Amino acid sequence: MHKKTLRGCLLGMLLVLTSGLKAQGNPDWLTPIAPFHVAGKLYYVGSKDLASYLIVTPKGLILINSSFKESVPLIRQSVEQLGFNFKDIKILLISHSHGDHDAGSAEVIRQTGAKYMVMDGDVPVVESGGATDFAYAQDTYEPAKVDRVLHDGDQVKLGGSVLTAHKTAGHTRGCTTWTLQVNDGGRTLNVVIVGSWNVNPGFRLVDHPGQPASYPGIAADYRRTFTQLKGLPCDIFLGAHGMYFGMLAKLERIKEGAPENVWIDHEGYLAAVAEREQAFETELRRQQDSSTQISPGVKSFVSEDSPVLVFMHARVIDGTGAAPLEDQRIDIEGGKISRIQSAKLKVAFPPNAKVVDLTGKTVIPGLVGMHEHLFYTAPERGKDGLPFWVEMMDSGPRLYLAGGVTTARTAGSMEPYADLALKKIIDSGLKPGPKLWITGPYIGDLLGFAPQLHTLTGPEDAGRTVDYWAAEGVTSFKAYMGIKPEELKVAVEHAHARGLKITGHLCAVGFTEAAALGIDNLEHGIVVDTEFFPGKKPGICPSREAEEDFARNVDIEGAPVQDMIRDLVAHHVAVTSTLAVFEITVPNRPSILKMMRAKDAMSPQAWSTYLRVRSGIAEENNPLAAVSLRKEMQFERDFVKAGGLLLAGCDPTSFGGVLPGFGDQRNLELLVEAGFTPVEAIHIATENGATFLGEGARIGTLAAGKAADMVVISGNPVQNIDDIEKVHTVFKDGVGFDPVKLMQSVQGLVGER
Repeated sequence: MHKKTLRGCLLGMLLVLTSGLKAQGNPDWLTPIAPFHVAGKLYYVGSKDLASYLIVTPKGLILINSSFKESVPLIRQSVEQLGFNFKDIKILLISHSHGDHDAGSAEVIRQTGAKYMVMDGDVPVVESGGATDFAYAQDTYEPAKVDRVLHDGDQVKLGGSVLTAHKTAGHTRGCTTWTLQVNDGGRTLNVVIVGSWNVNPGFRLVDHPGQPASYPGIAADYRRTFTQLKGLPCDIFLGAHGMYFGMLAKLERIKEGAPENVWIDHEGYLAAVAEREQAFETELRRQQDSSTQISPGVKSFVSEDSPVLVFMHARVIDGTGAAPLEDQRIDIEGGKISRIQSAKLKVAFPPNAKVVDLTGKTVIPGLVGMHEHLFYTAPERGKDGLPFWVEMMDSGPRLYLAGGVTTARTAGSMEPYADLALKKIIDSGLKPGPKLWITGPYIGDLLGFAPQLHTLTGPEDAGRTVDYWAAEGVTSFKAYMGIKPEELKVAVEHAHARGLKITGHLCAVGFTEAAALGIDNLEHGIVVDTEFFPGKKPGICPSREAEEDFARNVDIEGAPVQDMIRDLVAHHVAVTSTLAVFEITVPNRPSILKMMRAKDAMSPQAWSTYLRVRSGIAEENNPLAAVSLRKEMQFERDFVKAGGLLLAGCDPTSFGGVLPGFGDQRNLELLVEAGFTPVEAIHIATENGATFLGEGARIGTLAAGKAADMVVISGNPVQNIDDIEKVHTVFKDGVGFDPVKLMQSVQGLVGER
């Protein structure tokens, strides 16, 4: 593609982007154009700019993009003009869930009976008729039911034709780039049909006070998209809009008698990807520069807000599991790490950089807590009082951040609307706290456990509950102990249909059965798995009976348990370590000296309750609790050794005493006690969580290009893991928070708010 043509097309692309998606946004969207043959079995049947493609197979037709409802007659006319029967369309695909590409889908399905296949992240949008789109919710259209939910890398096959769906999110959560191979003149050619790469006006890539990003992780999604696009083999370059690939200019070249196939344009594809990536990075920097102002609600806790920082002479544990690096330099610009290198190298500092000497200190990635909560056990309910859980609106987020937790999945909510609101407040920069990933309310039989929550009435109710809370904005789900297999099955299906994951603290369903049902994650480990209890009945939770049997009779190294471990690994089921919450059931653990660190944060009544229950456990002196803890530690070692993904979180529940932040640090110490090295424990608590969340390109490790989420520790946790408690500063997106000020601000609040 000629450079002048490319620049002109890309300039045109920017000019036609509008705040809405109605057809009048661009006259070319509904202007007919003669259909044409691209190559092999691939044809163009769209308008002058809205691209629709037809793949012809012996078993029927595949249509990509229905465009507007008003576009359907034009597409049908083009298909029939080429000599094909419109009703032979068997499969309908889309580039993404904006109305200019999918508003006509219901009409196409009505006329053809085609099966509708959509990328996971876009399913809720197309099934709501655009009402749940993050940018264009006002531009609604007729909803269409999705027949097959696609995931990144899935293939669509019909009559010998194979199309691969590549999730290139950002423009929408499920934006899809399609690739296929065609045979043209004896040559096999790689076709790329770009879904979209544009940052439209109004898209928010970063969080601003009062205005969070358009959706969590949108900037990271764009970056992943460009990485993926650059790696696709491309001979024929096409896209969701004709202007993406200079369609009109290329048609003119055909009229002028161009001897070659003008659609073969590898260089044009690479140039367009590079130009769009540069445009994205420019817009991202612009938005980052305008979001650096810190609100009064956060400012008092900030100890470092220089836009450009250079850390010198730091010990770096990067979170990957690699050995620590001594005497390192870390450059931070615009909230991201721009460079990590030896401090001995004589490389100029960035302009206007503030240089900080970290001699004797260790830098690790911000912890990614995967079993956190924003509620706490209400103290002193009495002998016959109902269980009740108090929302930690103020204390929870600040203690997590003070403890080095910069990202937290809530792993079950008691007050989901409060959790969602708190996330918005933190994301908007109005209050301090970690990056929250909100899990929906617990799903299961909850009447006796949490009267605050809904108890399922059956499988249909499980699906309805997942659908409701997915629409409200939660990003994961958690099944709880009494959930029945048939309810769990439906909950998993509905979560996966929306591209969301589901974890579980299970009892009525064993781990092996849960893996077969498709669960993504299991909480706590084998200590709660009841499948090895001889008296286990299908769909019934034998919690109390199974606990003692586990301690006395279950052999971690035995074949049944090892088979279960291999099964979890084969099904890609992660396990979350929560050793800190199980340690408190062991007599006189942790040491009372350890607990004194958390005492000031607790209300007098919460502290009194903790001491009373702790004393009762010590008096009972049941040796089986310590046996169970050791077995759980052994299980976690074996799970990792087998290739399993182990996550970590503190679970601030039980009878109290495990607090946000404090408990996450203790969990790291217990992982080391379990037999992991400090470097391995940090890897589990950082990169593994980021990997599970799909955020590994943005957080979880220390590397150039990633968010400057990091913890500066006064000491060396490799030599003494207890140094993990000596937090000097916590950085979130390059802003340094003072842990002492954060903790002082919530003294006496845990157990109250």
